[in-house]
Amino acid sequence: MTAHDAISLTIGLVAWATNLGGNVLVMLKRSSGWAVRIISILLWGAYGITDTSLPNLLNSISFLIFNVYAWRRWRIEEIHKRAEEQRIKREIAQGQRGCDECGGPVLMLAGSDEMQCKCTRWQIVAIVTDDDGPEAA
Repeated sequence: MTAHDAISLTIGLVAWATNLGGNVLVMLKRSSGWAVRIISILLWGAYGITDTSLPNLLNSISFLIFNVYAWRRWRIEEIHKRAEEQRIKREIAQGQRGCDECGGPVLMLAGSDEMQCKCTRWQIVAIVTDDDGPEAA
C-alpha cells in the first residue's frame, strides 16, 4: 500500500464514520447532525479526488447542495414553529386563547412547559422547548 492509498483509505473511513454520526444525530432530530453530515460530504469529495473517482466527486457535490438546502429549510421551519408556540403560550397566559377542542381554559402542567385543557381528551395544545431539534406535540 502506497502513502497515497493510505491517505485515501483514511479519508474514506473518516468520511464514513462522520456520515454515520451525522445521520444518527439527524435521526435524533439534532440540528448539529446537519453540520456533521455536511462535513462528511466534504470528506467524501476529498476522497473522490484522492481516489480519482469522478462519480464520487459529483455525488458529493450534489449531496452537499441538497443537504445545505435541507438544513436551511429545516432551520427556517423550526424558527417559525417556535415563534408560533411562543405566540400560543403568550395568548394562553393572557387569557386570549382557550382549548382548540372545547374552548375551555388551558392549564400549565406543574414543572413542565406542556399546556393542556381539562376537556375529556386532555389535548396537548403546545409544547415549548429550548433544545436544538423539533419536538412532536
